[in-house]
Amino acid sequence: MARKDYIQGILLSFILFCVRCVDCENVATGTNYTLKSAITGPIELGDWKHNGNLVVEWDVKSAPVWYRLKDRAQLNTDNGDLTVWLNKEDSGIFMAEFQVQGVLQNFERTIKVIDPVTKPKVTCEQNDLDITLKCSVDDPVQALFTWSGPDGFSHVGDSVQITRKQNDDSIYYCSAKNEESVMSAEFKLKDCISEGCVDCENVATGTNYTLKSAITGPIELGDWRYNGNLVVEWDIKTGFLEWYRFQDRAQLNLANGDLSVVLEKNDSGVFKAQFQVNRVLQYFERTIKVIDPVTKPEVTCKQNDQNIKLTCSLKPPVKAEFKWTGPNGFSHVGNSVQFLGNENADSFYYCTAKNEVSEESAEFNLKNCEDPVS
Repeated sequence: MARKDYIQGILLSFILFCVRCVDCENVATGTNYTLKSAITGPIELGDWKHNGNLVVEWDVKSAPVWYRLKDRAQLNTDNGDLTVWLNKEDSGIFMAEFQVQGVLQNFERTIKVIDPVTKPKVTCEQNDLDITLKCSVDDPVQALFTWSGPDGFSHVGDSVQITRKQNDDSIYYCSAKNEESVMSAEFKLKDCISEGCVDCENVATGTNYTLKSAITGPIELGDWRYNGNLVVEWDIKTGFLEWYRFQDRAQLNLANGDLSVVLEKNDSGVFKAQFQVNRVLQYFERTIKVIDPVTKPEVTCKQNDQNIKLTCSLKPPVKAEFKWTGPNGFSHVGNSVQFLGNENADSFYYCTAKNEVSEESAEFNLKNCEDPVS
């Protein structure tokens, strides 16, 4: 009988949720949800099933016997109400049978457990004046995306293409919506640049960087993801801890969820975490751009008669902005500079290379530039 109930439950769940959920009640993941049976009269015995599988059964003469959900459910034996802290996999049919004064009464409720949408993230790609905006939410959440913007602009879909006008400072809004919730985010076109990262934190390659989640309360379970791929997940109650990447150069603080990583150049991207605290999910997200710090620049010279050209360079692939300083308030921006050598034949010129994470300088005395350099 138990195996028959199990198979019936599987088939029922598959038919209902693989096609569509009709006459469902939509409930957010993590909700403390009570199935109110509205049974009248003293219950002599009863049971609850989920998708055909026994959850709990009891009679007035003995304590309830639990088969599943015990660690996150409560039963009121007086009125038959069942309260469950819902997980995503709890979608389906809850059925109850109660005996009241020798007569059986039945109750049924179909629910669909839905992950509420997180705040959407808008990213952009630019090709000259053509911009593609893309809106996304955390996996595995599914949502319908709509866009709005200036002059009554409206669009449905997760991405939209826009031709940017000169000095266009317009703001576009993306809304992500499902049956349970709706969240919106805005994006300014001026923040879309051909290279770089908007709302990133720039970090030097080789930094032992800590992603501080600032989660409050004891973490029961959690996971970290990098660009959508699992990094580590854990469960305090069961002692489960598994690394999927970064283990050889990362540390995890189980108490507060902080993740420390010795960063490599290819670690640029989005780090996301979700934590369960007091059975409620909390989220954290940080986008970082890992940048090679500048090395000490090298200054070379090329002389043609009295004309001298100084060039400042770094070892590839490091990129930087260059600035020169010298005597009498001399200042120049760029990796090379030209002047007449006989004007300041014994003078020092300084080249500073700078990027988002560091800067280095080098000096050069013009008297050392004697022979032509090809």
